[in-house]
Amino acid sequence: MANRLVLQAFNAILPNASSHLRNAQHRFRIEHAQILHPDDINLAESMGIIMSMQPTHATSDMFYALSRLGSWRLENGAYAQGTFARNANTTLILGSDFPVEPPSPIRGIFAAIRRLDPDTRKSPHGERGWYEEQKLTFEEALNGFTRDAAYAAFSEEWMGSIETGKWADWVVVEEIGDGIEMGEGVVTETWVGGKKVFG
Repeated sequence: MANRLVLQAFNAILPNASSHLRNAQHRFRIEHAQILHPDDINLAESMGIIMSMQPTHATSDMFYALSRLGSWRLENGAYAQGTFARNANTTLILGSDFPVEPPSPIRGIFAAIRRLDPDTRKSPHGERGWYEEQKLTFEEALNGFTRDAAYAAFSEEWMGSIETGKWADWVVVEEIGDGIEMGEGVVTETWVGGKKVFG
């Protein structure tokens, strides 16, 4: 209900324009957009609202979500990261919600693209992942943690991607096995402002 009230408030104050422009100046967003009614998803899409989700919340919640939310909510708007990532009007940004969840973006990317518990590699729906239609691609997950997150913070001109003139903040990851997509990888170097601070 809280998300619905906030979306209705956004809708009342945003200018009347095409959906991909209504929110461009303000970049309003819904934090913790995990559980929404389908009507609210449509309203968010119609305004171009930025939707912020934490992929590991889905994989932490999935073993008890059915008993608390019921199958209708889970099938029609809960943890719908794929729905937002693939809608042309919404921007999906991702994070960890640390200290509630571990801060590792490797765990977050794995949870987003596999919909499996990062520790046990299990889900209530088996090895294919929990509501696998909501899985993100690797590129969608990476953008959610980097480029699109910078856009949401009005920071895309100096961070969020590796380009000339932007802050040189990045990590170097040594992949293990199938790499980051399988939640495996060791950070060997960390760079901040073009200077190596770890590794």
